[in-house]
Amino acid sequence: MTERIELRAEANRSGIKILKAHFDLLSDFIIQTLDKSREITLNQLIALPPIDLPGFTGDYTWCLLQVKRHLELTGLIKTEILRLRIQVIKKVKKYPRRYVMYS
Repeated sequence: MTERIELRAEANRSGIKILKAHFDLLSDFIIQTLDKSREITLNQLIALPPIDLPGFTGDYTWCLLQVKRHLELTGLIKTEILRLRIQVIKKVKKYPRRYVMYS
């Protein structure tokens, strides 16, 4: 059986469950993008070419947003909303590659 993880969600809500392999690929993609550019707007992140998620058949953008939200809730990234509702995503702190991100 393939390992799944439950992403963090807002209080009183259950998180979605995705394959751990997909989570690792998407979270690495977001973090590596931020390592290169220090910050990125949400629109720029979504506009980047999608990474290959073997066996994934769902909505890529929706899944990317869920992983982004999980990274926000765990305190690894933050999103600031600027004028005209532009969201800017930034890394909060450095951490080892295999950080504990799910509980």
